[in-house]
Amino acid sequence: MTQLTDPTDVSPIHPEMEADITKFEEMLADYQAGRVPEDVFRVFRLNNGIYGQRQGGTSQMVRVKVPYGAMSADQLDLLADVVDDHSRGWGHITTARTSSSTSWSWPRSRPSCARWRRWG
Repeated sequence: MTQLTDPTDVSPIHPEMEADITKFEEMLADYQAGRVPEDVFRVFRLNNGIYGQRQGGTSQMVRVKVPYGAMSADQLDLLADVVDDHSRGWGHITTARTSSSTSWSWPRSRPSCARWRRWG
């Protein structure tokens, strides 16, 4: 893949996005440490776009909402990196109403919150 943009050139993340990512990071750590019950974490992850797959196992689908369908070239490059590193190498882009969303299924590993911060 040819990368047209500089991955080190990152705009400051909006404070609300930073707070959401930090909350997700903390809740995930608490769940993995056994401090958050399964049913509480399920509601939290569903509200944050992480959906279990019906194939069983630990496969998940990650959905990222893109308000008004506006993504920069840097954000698309980062999405491609996330899909390459944490999925089967492809994602799905769809539109609904005034927003777009992207998703990828069967992540091989959990995308780091640092990448989400860069994407923000």
